[in-house]
Amino acid sequence: MRNTTTIKKLCMLISLISVILCIGCGREVEENNTYMDLNTYFGMQDVTNNEVCVIIIDNVVVGRGIIREDKNIYIPYDIVRSTINNKFYVDNKENLLIYSTPTQVFDSVIGSDVYSSDVASKYEKTISFIENDVVYISLDYCMHMGKTVNYTMASEPNRLVITTILNNTVATVKEDAKVRYEANNNSDVLFDAKSDSEVFVLSKEGEYTKVADGTGIVGYIANDKLSDTIERMNTIDYTPLVYEHNTRDFTICLAWHQLGSKVPKGILTRDMEGTKSVNAISPTWYEIKDNEGNFSSIASKEYIEEAHGLGLEVWGLISDFRYDDTSKGYYINQVINKTSTRRKLIDNLIKEAIDMDLDGINIDFEKISSANGESFVQFIRELSIECRKLDIVLSVDMYVPIESNLYYDRASVGEAADYVIVMGYDEHWAGCGSAGSTASIGFVTDGIKNTLLEVEPSRVINAIPFYTRVWKEIPEELAGPDDEIIEDSVFGNYALSSFAVGMGTAKSYLSKNGATPVWLDECGQYYGEYKKDGVTYRIWLEDEESTKLKLNVMKEYNLGGVACWKLGLEEKEIWTVIEEYVNK
Repeated sequence: MRNTTTIKKLCMLISLISVILCIGCGREVEENNTYMDLNTYFGMQDVTNNEVCVIIIDNVVVGRGIIREDKNIYIPYDIVRSTINNKFYVDNKENLLIYSTPTQVFDSVIGSDVYSSDVASKYEKTISFIENDVVYISLDYCMHMGKTVNYTMASEPNRLVITTILNNTVATVKEDAKVRYEANNNSDVLFDAKSDSEVFVLSKEGEYTKVADGTGIVGYIANDKLSDTIERMNTIDYTPLVYEHNTRDFTICLAWHQLGSKVPKGILTRDMEGTKSVNAISPTWYEIKDNEGNFSSIASKEYIEEAHGLGLEVWGLISDFRYDDTSKGYYINQVINKTSTRRKLIDNLIKEAIDMDLDGINIDFEKISSANGESFVQFIRELSIECRKLDIVLSVDMYVPIESNLYYDRASVGEAADYVIVMGYDEHWAGCGSAGSTASIGFVTDGIKNTLLEVEPSRVINAIPFYTRVWKEIPEELAGPDDEIIEDSVFGNYALSSFAVGMGTAKSYLSKNGATPVWLDECGQYYGEYKKDGVTYRIWLEDEESTKLKLNVMKEYNLGGVACWKLGLEEKEIWTVIEEYVNK
């Protein structure tokens, strides 16, 4: 028994040594010559007809399209918007496909072959349809409205290959070679690359190069089968849309004027006393009041005449803070996602601008839900067309960009609107769960830099606060029964609350309570704290020094101007600092 076991072990050892010797002598393991089924490769095993095609964009499979009458290709709406042309918009409530340019809006009822702007035009095929709750748009119609990509079709299986990349790296195949699914000789073959043919080079991985063939197939070829790479430009024959912006040739200095009712003549002059370099005033006159596109107004022609007499442009502000108790949502979200009510709101705004002789409209919509991000962009696009016709400035207030508000789509809004106003405050706000600065220098700088990734500097206005918050940390034993308790193992548990105050009031709170503020470099602000009746109070001040730091950042990035929230909360000395910035 021992001898038999020993012989078996010896045979296995000899076999292993033979394999090692073969490899050492240059003998290769036989390569795999099995060809992978392309239906399997593209995930099309379940397709039993020729009415489905794979959609491949820049060598990545992104979904499926449908081939209909006369071999016309239809693409899912989401893929059209994300990769082909984001100027399309679907209104599911009123069954419309809409396409917007800087000067026109084209409507088409989903399922029809007609589209219209000023007049109706019949298209040669169905423009769009719905299947399994997905809207599909004709690829030819997309190209008709504005070609933004190149594409080709391949078969077996059907696939639409779209190219958006303008700069490609290519190489020539030096001799016939196999392109494989994975980077090794044992992997299945995807296709045979013929000598002198070209492939697109994507990356190198050891002894293999990842390549694409131009029909959507991506695989690996041995490095020694390729020539040196070269760069080649891919041209797309299209004319990009150009938006003519109604901007000013001077630095904007806008002050928001918060008003709760119509004011008599002279109030604006009184509130403007001591200000310097303000050239635009934005009174808070209009509020969305229902789901039908109507708004309340406290506008006054006398106010506008007074403003014009002071050399001020008037950019009337409309806000969206009113809430519908029935639907438990803000009115604005019901208005903008339905074309009839969205356009009614636009018509009402334009009529008001004409009747009141407004110089501009300031959109302050802060309650847009993530589900209505596309509707908000469509609202701005359609409103911008009407403002452009009348030479009215359209400005849009936007949050400092963070992950949770990216659906506001600053790039698209900034493309259509004349100015984007970054609300460079509320870094910490009531209910945010922690005390802190209203607008630290890092927060402001990041807000500007991230906005400039999507909007050109000359059309970005940064808004600064004339207020701060007084934060109260109430020990748990003094807190009310309904107060939310924040656990703090170091200083003890407490309830947190705050209230907003103007610049001078914040300073007086500290001085009256014997607190000496200290400068915090990381915030670019003075900070003070004190205790009263067992409660800890914390204040991050806004003053001349903190404001100057913010203005210097704005100057560094060549912004279009500054906006100030809000008139009346400032210390008058602040205007000297602002004047230096405006007249830089």
